Amino acid sequence: MAVSEQEFEGMLVGQLGTPVIVNIWASWCAPCRTEMPLLQRAAQTYDDRVVILGVASNDSPEAAQEFLDDFGLTYPNVFDATGKVRAELAATAYPTTYVFGADGRLQVTVTGGISEQRLAAVIENALQ
Repeated sequence: MAVSEQEFEGMLVGQLGTPVIVNIWASWCAPCRTEMPLLQRAAQTYDDRVVILGVASNDSPEAAQEFLDDFGLTYPNVFDATGKVRAELAATAYPTTYVFGADGRLQVTVTGGISEQRLAAVIENALQ
């Protein structure tokens, strides 16, 4: 599903009260492939306590969908067709992960691949 910058901001605002992990990715990004199973496990582990939201950017919708299908991802993913979501978040590398607290404020930005341990740590911090 392609989203505009305003629609994406609305999605984040709609999650106030729950920490949100936003992951900017692309199908051609090797570290993104490593990260996806970690994000999927985190989505299942933290279930309704944390929202994990993937944002495919700088990619084709077809390649992004194939990537999602290959990994069998069940957490929500959207498509940044214009690149404005990526620009608004100031992402300069793939992948980039943003951790927003339950208050909607950005807590942590992780540029490049994230390890399972670091992901768990930032999620646990966001839940406090």
